[in-house]
Amino acid sequence: MERQVNRRHGTFARNFVRGEPVHVRYHQSHDWKTRSVTKQIDGRLYDVTLADGSTHRFHANQMHLRST
Repeated sequence: MERQVNRRHGTFARNFVRGEPVHVRYHQSHDWKTRSVTKQIDGRLYDVTLADGSTHRFHANQMHLRST
């Protein structure tokens, strides 16, 4: 069933590795911030280090790969 939903909506798996530069978006915010991945928590959850040194947890849907 999950495969059918993904095919219908054109979704794809997003995987990020430690240290990879990403853009993250906070809940309901329209602006994207540049950050880096600290570690993968679960299949789709990641800890991301913010500019002030704190870490926050983001879902893969709230992240996009940043080209360097």
